[in-house]
Amino acid sequence: MTDARKNLKALIVEDDDDTAKLISKVLHKAGMISSIGYNGAMGLKLFIEEKPDIVFSNFIMPEKGGVWLFHEIRSLDYKVPVILFSGRYWELNRKFDREPIKPNYMLKKPFSVMQIYEILQECFPESMFSVGLEDLQA
Repeated sequence: MTDARKNLKALIVEDDDDTAKLISKVLHKAGMISSIGYNGAMGLKLFIEEKPDIVFSNFIMPEKGGVWLFHEIRSLDYKVPVILFSGRYWELNRKFDREPIKPNYMLKKPFSVMQIYEILQECFPESMFSVGLEDLQA
């Protein structure tokens, strides 16, 4: 693991425990530490407390959803990459179609481990993330 990866923190905001743990496992294999919030309100609280380097959030969740969280994060920090994902991708895409400020990435569920690694490589090119076949079977 490179030194640049050691201190990278991710925030996962997802109301489905299995999906949240799967993303966390993938990020851990990539050498990152992660925190999980189960709705947008909890996600914002963790974002403020932990100051993550990247955020992965579901689009539709109870209480406060991913779009609300995205706008709250952007009001606090314009630079942190935010990835929104949804099983209802068409709805997510339509929501941001005409908005001037968009998430860095929008993923359709189910997404692959490789998609997560590609996003990490694009967001943190100095960290030299690599993926092996064993990683693809998160």
